[in-house]
Amino acid sequence: MKLSRFLCFGGSNLILRERLRRYLGPIFDPVRDKVTRVCQTTATVTMEILLWTYAYTHTLLSILLVWDVTPAITGRKAYAPSPLDQRRKPQRNSDVVILVDEYEFESNKAILSEKSEYFRAMFESGMKESNQRILTLHGVPAAMFDIIIDCVHGSPLAVTDENLAELVAAASFLQMPCVITGCVFFLRANMDVDNCTDVLALAEMYGVQEIIDEVYKFMRDNYIDFCKSESYQLLSPEKREYLKTLRNGGKLCIGIISKEGAMRGVQVDPDDVKKLRYYDDAQDKWKLLATLPVEVSRWNCSVAVIDNYLYVVGGFKPRTGDNSFQYLPGAYRYNPCKNSWEEIRAMRKRRRHFSLVPLEGALYAIGGWWLDAFAPDARSRMFDSIEKYDPDSDRWSIVTTLPLPRYRVHMTLTHDNPLAVTFNSSIFILLAYRGIIVMHQYTPSTDKWREVCEVPFHNELYTVYTMLSLDDVIYIIGGNFDENLVVSYRPETDEWTKLSSVERVAYFNGSAALRGRKIYIGTAEDQSLQVYDVDTNTWQPVGGATMPFLGPLVAFTLSLD
Repeated sequence: MKLSRFLCFGGSNLILRERLRRYLGPIFDPVRDKVTRVCQTTATVTMEILLWTYAYTHTLLSILLVWDVTPAITGRKAYAPSPLDQRRKPQRNSDVVILVDEYEFESNKAILSEKSEYFRAMFESGMKESNQRILTLHGVPAAMFDIIIDCVHGSPLAVTDENLAELVAAASFLQMPCVITGCVFFLRANMDVDNCTDVLALAEMYGVQEIIDEVYKFMRDNYIDFCKSESYQLLSPEKREYLKTLRNGGKLCIGIISKEGAMRGVQVDPDDVKKLRYYDDAQDKWKLLATLPVEVSRWNCSVAVIDNYLYVVGGFKPRTGDNSFQYLPGAYRYNPCKNSWEEIRAMRKRRRHFSLVPLEGALYAIGGWWLDAFAPDARSRMFDSIEKYDPDSDRWSIVTTLPLPRYRVHMTLTHDNPLAVTFNSSIFILLAYRGIIVMHQYTPSTDKWREVCEVPFHNELYTVYTMLSLDDVIYIIGGNFDENLVVSYRPETDEWTKLSSVERVAYFNGSAALRGRKIYIGTAEDQSLQVYDVDTNTWQPVGGATMPFLGPLVAFTLSLD
């Protein structure tokens, strides 16, 4: 019985499996639970009939189902099982002989009861088998029981790609968690995006939740690669939605990264400033999340999150001498589920100080500066193009241009120009015209720009720090050197509202992140973290931990285990 045989029949086996489960499942699936319940309460002839019936029906289902839904895990073997024709050494303290087909297996009732719910129910129910020296087992092939009995007595499970399906079936029948655990360890080393859905079908067939959880964890950890595979198309819409929820599950944490790597006049450790950190609420402490996978001394990056992957995109300058730098465009993707980095394709334009926003599974790099320095100066010029990144194809493409030159960019604290945010299926940006801030809307599906409205309170919004969207509201945080304020805008009703104000919330740290219904942003005076509650319209300090470093920071939100 070869695992690769499943590939000969393709997806039709899944249809066959579902039909068999639909019509035969209600008949045979409850038998095991019924057997267990009766075993625990009575020792009657009916019990013996049920055991024999279940054994034979399980064998029938194995013949119909197991052979053609075996995952195609090829070429890897953990161990080689011992030949059955070699007589097994007698087990110490053996008090029972299990007869499987024509083979005898010595074992111990106490050990079998500890490792198997099936044997525990048999030996502790008062049935006549509990007092017999020789017992006959039906429904499990001798070759599989040979492997299982070794595992029960302390040997590593000899699972291979050829016997995985039969071992899962036997372990499910005998209710042996130790065998299932051994299969899980094997799958961790051998599962890939092409066979994981087959493994899921096998586990669901026998109701093995531990393997089901392991498969979904693999899909979650390798989400992008799995979504690009043909196996992903075999998942039902409900399972895809569950997987997406699982990918974004866990605890939401606020993270930060240095936007430029260093500030002028501030001495920092180049290795320390490359570290990404997240805030631990329980310990009121900033902790290490990851380190940028590049040997650079300075950079300028923008970040965005899609499906709980962190994208760091921008320009990086590795030091090539005491006073010389070479600019290199770069882009990286961080997977918190595996704590791993992957280099992706860099942008087509050499942008810095640009806005990077996610929308419907893609990234949009908007505007930015072309310059050799890391801050706008006389040599700077503005990019008017917008690039789109598709994670599936790992490609950037120019999709549109900004509505310039009539408008110019409005100054932001981080010089990310123009400032942008996504709302529903559109991108909203802030531009300026004769001292007035004007909001524009770009809809990728129609490739159309629309002038939305003038932004009120522009005299108080001398500088805009950040824009975020939540539910049906866009929040703008900005102000001047003395006072900051929060302004909300509802695109559906074209309604503006001036909300709470606070003194100098984010002079050095002009980036904010949204977690739940709260906006987190760093302060200038004491380097603390402040939170704005959108429901109560109030500001509060978060703990007592200071920000780990000064300078322009980029904030983000990730789900961490």
